Amino acid sequence: MEKEKMIQNCLDIIQTSKYYINEAHLKITYNIRAIQTLFIGSLNFVTTDKKFRKKLKNSGPIKSVIIIRGSVYDKPRGYALIQYESGDSLKLAYKYVLEQRIDCCKVIVDIERGRKIFQWRPSYLGGGLEELKKSRSEEIKKRLRMNQQKQMKKIKKVKIKKIKQNQPNMKDSDLKVLKNIRQEMKVNLKRENLNRNINE
Repeated sequence: MEKEKMIQNCLDIIQTSKYYINEAHLKITYNIRAIQTLFIGSLNFVTTDKKFRKKLKNSGPIKSVIIIRGSVYDKPRGYALIQYESGDSLKLAYKYVLEQRIDCCKVIVDIERGRKIFQWRPSYLGGGLEELKKSRSEEIKKRLRMNQQKQMKKIKKVKIKKIKQNQPNMKDSDLKVLKNIRQEMKVNLKRENLNRNINE
């Protein structure tokens, strides 16, 4: 039974991959929709069509906004397809949305590639754009570093205040020595982190 299921899954994948390859060779009238469609990913689950229309009304007239929902629970999946009346307005929207945040979320913006690019395969069939995932992970790492630096600064301030409260007669020169020691410790920690990243 399990082998039969695996074989059936493989056959389904092969059929869908053929569909994605052959779709690019269809007539121009069918592919016009692909030229006018904009993909927006990593959305906030609260966003609605009205918010999209408000945000993107400057870029050009919108034909339709489709927020993809799950088939079982009818909950939003976190991405949407927006169809414009012309390709020029799509280009304007693409540039505009790259700089914007929708509902406090930085979104991924892309053209529809399934019907536009020859031999395109989506990520669940082994294709997709890995660059977007990498850039997203780098952004998350930067945020984490920034948060760590802020926490370190707060901790330093608190420690210096405690030292001053406990030892009011302490001189400024002693405080400078303490600061220098802490800076050296930081540099050592950074070196260790770099070595770990290189080894990984």
